[in-house]
Amino acid sequence: LELYRAYADMYPDWWQAHSEIGRIYLEQRDFLRAITAFEAASAVDPAATHNLALAHHRQGVQLQRAGSGDDALTHLKAATDLAPTVTDFYRTLGQAYRAAGRHDEAVGAFRAALQVDPELEWAGAEITKVSLSLGEAARQRGDWDEALKRFEEIDVDRRPASVHAILGWLYLEVEDIPNAVHALGRAMIAAPDDAGSRQNLDFCLKEIRRIQRKDDSPSWSRLLQRLEAFRLASLIARRGRKADVARFEELLSGVAADEATVETLRLAADSIAESIRSEFPEAADRIAAEAAARVAEYDAPADPHE
Repeated sequence: LELYRAYADMYPDWWQAHSEIGRIYLEQRDFLRAITAFEAASAVDPAATHNLALAHHRQGVQLQRAGSGDDALTHLKAATDLAPTVTDFYRTLGQAYRAAGRHDEAVGAFRAALQVDPELEWAGAEITKVSLSLGEAARQRGDWDEALKRFEEIDVDRRPASVHAILGWLYLEVEDIPNAVHALGRAMIAAPDDAGSRQNLDFCLKEIRRIQRKDDSPSWSRLLQRLEAFRLASLIARRGRKADVARFEELLSGVAADEATVETLRLAADSIAESIRSEFPEAADRIAAEAAARVAEYDAPADPHE
């Protein structure tokens, strides 16, 4: 250590000397002095920045364990600023934000990690953990807007049936029928025997028909088609009757080609094809092929000559 200090004094632009001093301090767990050394090194050569970030991260972890939450966050945030592609730094920062009750910033840190690597399982799980807790607390106190905000933070493909069901109920509370249909439909696909979601979807059906008596907009007809697709997917999963399969095939061939309806068809068709494949393999293949064709038809670019 003394040798490298002497070299650093004689050759202040020799970044390797500062870096070696920082490395020794890291090994000694003297992170503040390591930070000072790596700052000197990175001022000469940016290649030392990663070690500076590591020193900040370790100092933050040490402070967090000692109960110095605010000081810990300063160092942990510095680590992510200096090394924005190191996902583990976001994980520690997000957990520290959560421990400090700064939940929005915690979710932001976990989302930043997902931007670096969208396949990170732990980042999605951390967001789900925070959002489930806060969403349920908001629901219990009757704050529907906050509950919706929190549950919607959970990536749609990570939502269990129970969260889809809760979202459907919340959308009904704020009179958002289209989103209620989509959430309840996904709940029924994930859990076909969910009587509560089935009952709420039936309520949506009554509301849509009531609205249609005053508003003949085609958007409500398309919503009814989506509702029917979800309802049939649940019905077929529970009973597997050939007549219901035929009704879905008929629906599939004649629905409107808007984004929400095509997405609903894809979800319902995937669920139905899987549930009937052993009993009606030919119908399963037809449904899968027709749904794929509808998706491709919708995604195809428009002909500029038409």
